[in-house]
Amino acid sequence: MSAPASAAAPEENFIFKPKGGPNEIQRPLVRSLEAMAKGDKKVAIKTFRREECRKDGNDHFDEAVSEFLRQLPDGDLISVSPIHYSYLGKEPGQIFGDYGVAITFKQ
Repeated sequence: MSAPASAAAPEENFIFKPKGGPNEIQRPLVRSLEAMAKGDKKVAIKTFRREECRKDGNDHFDEAVSEFLRQLPDGDLISVSPIHYSYLGKEPGQIFGDYGVAITFKQ
């Protein structure tokens, strides 16, 4: 007995053909992190917090993230996800909210 179509492995690529149309719409390859980890390269995550990208009172967040992304080989970027975090200030009771990104990539 064969497995139902809905139990297909996440590594498979699906092609959808709209009715009455000659064009094919391809869904991009969607794979789980576990499946990618079994490949030639390991999956890694790099987190950039905006607060950590400040120097001499200037915000270098965009430059730091852009430089990291430029260094990744083509095809190794998996995702860039926004994050929100809080940190304590120097004064008691001070809590600041900030943002950053988590970059998932193959290494």
